[in-house]
Amino acid sequence: MKKLILTTLFGVALSLNLSASLVKKNTDLDYDVAKGWWWYEETYEDTKTKEIKKVKYKVSPEEKAKRDAKEESNRLLRKSIEVQKEIQSRLEYAFPNVTPLKTVNKKTGKECVTNSSMDCFVMPVIAEGQQIPVLKEFLREPSPSKSKEWLKWQATYFNHVQKVSHGLRFAYLKYGAEAYPTTTTYSLGDSLTLANSEKALAHRQAKIIHSMKDSIGLLVFVGKNALYEKTNKTAYQVHNWNKSFLKDIGKVFVFQSEAERKEFFKEIQKYVQRGEKELYKFWKDAKVSVRPDLYEKYNVRMTPSTVMFYYPKNKDKTGINQLVLSGSLGSDDLRRQMMHFLTYNEIVDEGSMGADKNWASPSGDAKVPKANESKIYKDYLKK
Repeated sequence: MKKLILTTLFGVALSLNLSASLVKKNTDLDYDVAKGWWWYEETYEDTKTKEIKKVKYKVSPEEKAKRDAKEESNRLLRKSIEVQKEIQSRLEYAFPNVTPLKTVNKKTGKECVTNSSMDCFVMPVIAEGQQIPVLKEFLREPSPSKSKEWLKWQATYFNHVQKVSHGLRFAYLKYGAEAYPTTTTYSLGDSLTLANSEKALAHRQAKIIHSMKDSIGLLVFVGKNALYEKTNKTAYQVHNWNKSFLKDIGKVFVFQSEAERKEFFKEIQKYVQRGEKELYKFWKDAKVSVRPDLYEKYNVRMTPSTVMFYYPKNKDKTGINQLVLSGSLGSDDLRRQMMHFLTYNEIVDEGSMGADKNWASPSGDAKVPKANESKIYKDYLKK
């Protein structure tokens, strides 16, 4: 009886296939719990009567497992083909065959390798040329008409770049630090006041560093490169330290040997004899130490060099240090490099030195930012 029903079903399906077209192929099978098999259904439309008929097929668990495996395999295959096509498309775009491998020899008329000789010359165009076809065409054949098209494209490009520039400037003028929270010197984005803007920035930086005087210390290495220091007047470069942001910052001048210290102070005496009272007072009160071991510890290879220390207020954290400047003891040079170290470790936010805050600094209107010690690089915290 079962064989008869199955045969009838296949017969009906066969007759439908001859006079009907498949309307819907059911991909979801219904499981017959009582009989332990799956039902597979297809919907057909009779081409003559337009009558819709449904035909069910019995599918055993084994057949369903094979069917599912085949469908999954086909799905993966289709996906793989799609991915391969996408890869091929991207590769063809990124590495197009812009310059042909072969060309025709201009003398012999025979095929030859492109650019293997002057007679096989073809203007080479890099792959990026595909992204600018007008450039490729111009390079290949710089005719008046193609040169014109290339110039037109250039004009359009430069006009767009100019709009980009204007857009950035206008955004800064409109939103200020909200749009560009970093160190800026121009007044309202205008470079006409550059010289005074630099002074305003310097004042702001000096004020910020001075506010952290209790957390900062300096080791200043001098005397090792005597000829260089004499030529660049290193001993004199500190003449304004007592009147600058460095006045209240702890500092020690370190020599590699006693002989180098004596030689260095001989040079100082020359300035004192010329009436440099401020310089005399500075070096008279300066803390000096002969510590050759510190040269090795901080990898000092030339003088003058300055190692900056920063001590977090959180006592659980180790103080950090960095050689920040070599070749100069100028207060401006030192200020810039000390600030670089502070912003590098995000102790000071770049946005706190925007032009608007810099210009308010000399008048005392700009508040000094609080130190942020949460983002100091772990390299510096290693004991």
